[in-house]
Amino acid sequence: MFNNESQFVNVIKFGSQLKINYKKLSKNKIISANQANFILYDNILSKDIILKMQNLKNDVLKTYTSSMVISENEKIIKTQSLYDTEEYFSAKLNNEYKVLIKKNELFELEHY
Repeated sequence: MFNNESQFVNVIKFGSQLKINYKKLSKNKIISANQANFILYDNILSKDIILKMQNLKNDVLKTYTSSMVISENEKIIKTQSLYDTEEYFSAKLNNEYKVLIKKNELFELEHY
Protein backbone atom coordinates (compact mmCIF):
# COMPACT_ATOMS: atom_id res chain seq x y z
CA MET A 1 0.00 0.00 0.00
CA PHE A 2 0.99 3.63 -0.30
CA ASN A 3 2.93 5.30 2.49
CA ASN A 4 0.43 8.16 2.66
CA GLU A 5 -2.56 5.87 3.17
CA SER A 6 -4.10 5.36 6.61
CA GLN A 7 -7.32 3.97 8.03
CA PHE A 8 -9.37 4.79 11.10
CA VAL A 9 -11.68 2.11 12.52
CA ASN A 10 -14.21 2.86 15.24
CA VAL A 11 -16.00 -0.01 16.99
CA ILE A 12 -19.10 0.77 19.04
CA LYS A 13 -20.99 -1.76 21.17
CA PHE A 14 -24.46 -0.93 22.39
CA GLY A 15 -26.44 -3.74 23.96
CA SER A 16 -26.37 -6.65 21.52
CA GLN A 17 -25.33 -4.49 18.54
CA LEU A 18 -21.81 -3.95 17.26
CA LYS A 19 -21.18 -1.20 14.74
CA ILE A 20 -17.89 -0.78 12.87
CA ASN A 21 -17.23 2.54 11.11
CA TYR A 22 -14.10 2.79 9.00
CA LYS A 23 -12.55 5.50 6.86
CA LYS A 24 -9.57 5.30 4.52
CA LEU A 25 -7.45 8.37 3.98
CA SER A 26 -4.86 9.16 1.37
CA LYS A 27 -2.75 12.30 1.64
CA ASN A 28 -5.05 13.49 4.48
CA LYS A 29 -8.20 13.22 2.33
CA ILE A 30 -11.02 10.72 2.94
CA ILE A 31 -11.13 8.36 -0.03
CA SER A 32 -13.79 6.01 1.38
CA ALA A 33 -16.10 5.76 4.37
CA ASN A 34 -18.07 2.63 5.22
CA GLN A 35 -19.76 0.85 8.06
CA ALA A 36 -20.75 -2.65 9.07
CA ASN A 37 -23.35 -3.70 11.65
CA PHE A 38 -23.52 -6.98 13.55
CA ILE A 39 -25.75 -8.57 16.16
CA LEU A 40 -23.95 -10.16 19.12
CA TYR A 41 -25.13 -13.34 20.78
CA ASP A 42 -24.08 -13.66 24.45
CA ASN A 43 -21.47 -10.90 23.91
CA ILE A 44 -19.32 -13.21 21.78
CA LEU A 45 -17.61 -12.00 18.61
CA SER A 46 -18.73 -14.18 15.72
CA LYS A 47 -16.35 -15.38 13.01
CA ASP A 48 -17.81 -12.72 10.68
CA ILE A 49 -16.85 -9.92 13.07
CA ILE A 50 -13.35 -11.28 13.65
CA LEU A 51 -12.79 -11.74 9.91
CA LYS A 52 -13.98 -8.18 9.22
CA MET A 53 -11.65 -6.72 11.87
CA GLN A 54 -8.68 -8.76 10.64
CA ASN A 55 -9.30 -7.80 7.00
CA LEU A 56 -9.53 -4.13 7.90
CA LYS A 57 -6.30 -4.33 9.89
CA ASN A 58 -4.46 -6.18 7.09
CA ASP A 59 -5.82 -3.96 4.30
CA VAL A 60 -3.95 -0.78 5.30
CA LEU A 61 -0.59 -0.75 7.08
CA LYS A 62 -1.40 2.32 9.18
CA THR A 63 -4.71 1.28 10.76
CA TYR A 64 -5.84 2.95 13.98
CA THR A 65 -8.65 1.38 15.99
CA SER A 66 -10.78 2.86 18.74
CA SER A 67 -13.63 1.26 20.60
CA MET A 68 -16.47 2.35 22.80
CA VAL A 69 -18.94 0.46 24.95
CA ILE A 70 -22.20 2.27 25.62
CA SER A 71 -23.70 1.03 28.85
CA GLU A 72 -26.20 2.21 31.41
CA ASN A 73 -23.76 1.15 34.13
CA GLU A 74 -20.74 3.16 33.04
CA LYS A 75 -19.46 5.85 35.37
CA ILE A 76 -17.13 8.81 34.94
CA ILE A 77 -15.05 9.52 38.03
CA LYS A 78 -12.08 11.66 39.02
CA THR A 79 -8.74 10.01 38.31
CA GLN A 80 -7.81 10.02 42.00
CA SER A 81 -11.06 8.34 43.09
CA LEU A 82 -10.95 4.78 44.37
CA TYR A 83 -13.06 2.00 42.87
CA ASP A 84 -13.51 -1.79 43.09
CA THR A 85 -10.87 -3.16 40.70
CA GLU A 86 -12.35 -6.65 40.93
CA GLU A 87 -15.72 -5.47 39.60
CA TYR A 88 -14.81 -2.55 37.29
CA PHE A 89 -12.46 -1.90 34.39
CA SER A 90 -11.18 1.67 34.00
CA ALA A 91 -9.99 3.67 31.00
CA LYS A 92 -8.34 7.06 31.28
CA LEU A 93 -10.26 9.85 29.52
CA ASN A 94 -7.79 12.63 30.33
CA ASN A 95 -5.60 13.72 33.24
CA GLU A 96 -8.64 14.55 35.37
CA TYR A 97 -11.21 11.80 34.66
CA LYS A 98 -11.55 8.10 33.90
CA VAL A 99 -14.51 5.98 32.87
CA LEU A 100 -15.54 2.80 34.70
CA ILE A 101 -17.53 -0.08 33.29
CA LYS A 102 -18.41 -3.37 34.93
CA LYS A 103 -16.11 -6.17 33.80
CA ASN A 104 -19.05 -8.50 33.17
CA GLU A 105 -20.30 -6.08 30.48
CA LEU A 106 -17.06 -6.13 28.52
CA PHE A 107 -16.27 -8.65 25.84
CA GLU A 108 -13.07 -9.56 24.00
CA LEU A 109 -11.11 -7.16 26.19
CA GLU A 110 -7.80 -8.76 25.35
CA HIS A 111 -8.23 -9.13 21.59
CA TYR A 112 -9.72 -5.89 20.26
